Amino acid sequence: MELLNIGEWTEVFLARPTKKSRFPDGDYVLKTVRREARSPKQALELLHCEAVVARSVQHPHLVPVFGADLFLPTPYLVMPYLQGSDLSKALCAGKTFSVPLALWIARQTASGLSALHAAGWVHGDVKPANIHWTSHGHVTLLDYGFCHPVTPRWHRKGRGNSRIVGSPAYLAPEFFYAEATPWTGVDVYALGVTLFQILTGRLPFQELSRQDLLRLRRHLDPPHPCDYRSDIPAEVADFTLGLLEKNALRRRSSMDDVQEELARLEIRYLEHCVSGQTGKLMPVSA
Repeated sequence: MELLNIGEWTEVFLARPTKKSRFPDGDYVLKTVRREARSPKQALELLHCEAVVARSVQHPHLVPVFGADLFLPTPYLVMPYLQGSDLSKALCAGKTFSVPLALWIARQTASGLSALHAAGWVHGDVKPANIHWTSHGHVTLLDYGFCHPVTPRWHRKGRGNSRIVGSPAYLAPEFFYAEATPWTGVDVYALGVTLFQILTGRLPFQELSRQDLLRLRRHLDPPHPCDYRSDIPAEVADFTLGLLEKNALRRRSSMDDVQEELARLEIRYLEHCVSGQTGKLMPVSA
């Protein structure tokens, strides 16, 4: 097997089925607990969560889990091998995206999240590294390890006080305040951070420490996207900032509404792009 990626909790390998396997011939991804994980028990819990969530919802923009065995000495999940790469690689290479393409990516992500919410789950870790896209522009949302039920609680039953959570840079302010608010808004906020990032090439708040994030999100509004890129239309910038509203009760909590507005903006600016003959739906250098 070929090692594809090493995360904090898991390792991902490229694998092919044996002749005796029930899987059709082809390339697959095998996801297992990282050997050096600081807490193998918690890493196994993340794999278990992925298996449970994938069993409960299927959608074109959500990665499926074909099989799992969590009771072997080396527990694993089997998922499809996806051509392309995640968005974080393009961002790390210094790329931003045309406005229509950024909206297209965000709308497809919102579509997957809407299906996830309808099945009773909040993703909890929406970020470019968990958004896979192909050369044809198809988006697939990855990694259900941090999913939790749509309830006003963060940790799942049986997790105790371990509070495994997603990436701090994408966590909504209410996470830090433990407010009893609609938790689907957590994914809305993280999608807003992601949209801001793929439009501008940077995070709204660059400070990485938990303390700095808490201070900035509590007292400061995010910067305006047009401060970093002048060609972003005003209504796209305003929509993005709306997703980053600090007060969870004033932020959109319905991913269906977010998806609908993204579709409207996508159609409008795709037409503008085509009518102005401004080019293809491809990444552009920052």
